[in-house]
Amino acid sequence: MPNTETNRIENKEQLNEDFEQEVIAFLNYKEGGIIYVGINKNGQVVGIDNIDLTQLQIKDRIKNNIQPSTLGLFDVTVETIDNKEVIKIIISSGTEKPYYLRKKGRTPEGCYIRVGSSKERMTERMIDDMYARRIKNTLKEIDSPRQELTFNQLKIYYEEHGKGKPVVLIHGWSCNHHYFKKQIPVFAEKYKVVTLDLRGHGDSERPEHGLTMPRFAQDVHELIDYLELKDVTLLGWSMGAEIIFEYVKQYGCDNLAKIVSVDMSAKIMAEADEDWPHAVFGKYDRADTLAQLDAIATEWKGVAEGFVPVMFSDGPCQEEIPWVLSETMKNTPHVMSAMWVAIMINDYRKVVETISVPTLITYGTRTSLYSPESSKWLEDHIKEGKAVGFNGGHIHFLQDADNFNSTVMDFIG
Repeated sequence: MPNTETNRIENKEQLNEDFEQEVIAFLNYKEGGIIYVGINKNGQVVGIDNIDLTQLQIKDRIKNNIQPSTLGLFDVTVETIDNKEVIKIIISSGTEKPYYLRKKGRTPEGCYIRVGSSKERMTERMIDDMYARRIKNTLKEIDSPRQELTFNQLKIYYEEHGKGKPVVLIHGWSCNHHYFKKQIPVFAEKYKVVTLDLRGHGDSERPEHGLTMPRFAQDVHELIDYLELKDVTLLGWSMGAEIIFEYVKQYGCDNLAKIVSVDMSAKIMAEADEDWPHAVFGKYDRADTLAQLDAIATEWKGVAEGFVPVMFSDGPCQEEIPWVLSETMKNTPHVMSAMWVAIMINDYRKVVETISVPTLITYGTRTSLYSPESSKWLEDHIKEGKAVGFNGGHIHFLQDADNFNSTVMDFIG
């Protein structure tokens, strides 16, 4: 029978209290599985009355009641079987096994696995063995049974703080979400603040693939979609601002309320035969890029030690340099090399002219990476752009945090 339960198919007449247990069982199972809601245990299609509400409940329960994060591991669709609508939940085998009920923790009461056509509680030994295998895995050893998942089962770390208008903070090259430590608690008093570590950075995984602006923008878009955020303000610093430009290129501004671009140019590498004064360091060309790539590959520590003080210029908060350097040194050279290329090769001068939402453009009055004129150029070419300077260098949001925060909050409203 086509609707019969198997090791990879579970039927449920309706959502019930053990729904999360069934999801967890498939997440912990080597092949993942499918749950149909609207089909009873006998394989009879009964359908669902309120299909939209049930879909929302399913997404909410999976997202909020299961740990670790299920981001990118499930898909909820509607199918018509025997002229009745049912919900199909496709669940991939997770990469952070064992998964468990948030309220029960990583215990036999919280962990389940698929055995035959039913779920079973895992023993403590099974839990320990599964966890040990997980921490020994490398990304290359992870086999994704659902290649259409655009996250490719890659762990993307994110955090949510506060309530209100959604604000997504996107960090720069070689950084992580902790760099916004002076913004997160302040913004969270008024807004729903979402931070993430871009792939290859911070607490996210460090893959060999997807280290491009288009893929970063897709990751941000998928996170926004996963969290069901509407009318979002995107705030991006340095490379994070370039990711916003790429986001606009791919998706437009339909779901965006506002944009904050922090110390960035629309094109950061100048071609030898063009007159473009707004590249990084004013006139950064292909020869400079190649030299930097060689330095990153052969002497990453030296590159970091030289680059971090430049971000501060001669501005305030010099005491933060050791902390920033320690965070920068957590990165791996292969990711930093790939990302340096990804940043350099793009030209978003025409893209920024299509931005249709109010855009705050901030820069450090002491910055040596981009001149104030670079931000003024963006102001002139973004319809509702406004450039504002702050006391500091490239990292002025850390150096002049109080003024930066109040200006951004006034802008967001």
